Amino acid sequence: MKIIYSLVLFLSFSLNVFAEKFVIPDQKIVGAEAPIPLGELVDLSVSPIKSPSQYLVETTYTWKVLDGYTEKRVRTYDGGVFFGAGIQPKRLKALVAVTYLYVVKEQDKIIETAARTTFLSTDVLIGDEAPPAPEPNPNPNPNPEPEPNFPEGKYNLSPFIYNLTKTKINLSKSDKAKQANALAKSFEGIAAAIAAGTIDDQEDILKKTAEANRSAIQAVGGDRTKWEPVFTEIQEKLFGLYKDNKMTTKQDFASAWREIATGFKAFK
Repeated sequence: MKIIYSLVLFLSFSLNVFAEKFVIPDQKIVGAEAPIPLGELVDLSVSPIKSPSQYLVETTYTWKVLDGYTEKRVRTYDGGVFFGAGIQPKRLKALVAVTYLYVVKEQDKIIETAARTTFLSTDVLIGDEAPPAPEPNPNPNPNPEPEPNFPEGKYNLSPFIYNLTKTKINLSKSDKAKQANALAKSFEGIAAAIAAGTIDDQEDILKKTAEANRSAIQAVGGDRTKWEPVFTEIQEKLFGLYKDNKMTTKQDFASAWREIATGFKAFK
């Protein structure tokens, strides 16, 4: 069973409609309610099932913990995961696909089976320190540049990316434009590879995107950590689209990647 990323986004799961007797339990991720101190162990699990269905026979958990677009190495145990917090303050995203197996029997005869999957996610805040806020500009431009007009897209990600980069990235105008355009080329390159059929699946899309973005920032002398606020919010946005079944195919990813590139290219 494959799951997304980032950005991260779970990969394709088959979601079916079930009878009322297969009602999905109400669970949540626990262990990240408060910031995790630097250097400590992060221990995440899923809350117990209250009043489980009489037909529920098995529950499985598939975890991903994402640091931006990078999947963090974790160890699993009894449906949960644990890993080291590290020594730098940051915000991680924990994702888990929970699959419930139901079996209906009459005496010893199985008359119906069903499986249902749901997705849970939570932020994991490492350290108590918040990133420094951008310093106010002591000499604001009396004639600010007009805001760009973006064509309406399938997901309207272009204005989202533009506003996100404008407000979250504290760089000089020239450095921001140079690095944003490098990221635009990265996303365009992945979209082109998807169209050409040289990327096999969504998991490969996310892996190659992370690698391309890292190389793009480094190639123009940028610091990838300065872009973490943007990557984190892109990840949230894409996961929401995926969870709502609005972005599931390779072609959907290509469309989203082109819109993201357009947002980045608006910086001159």
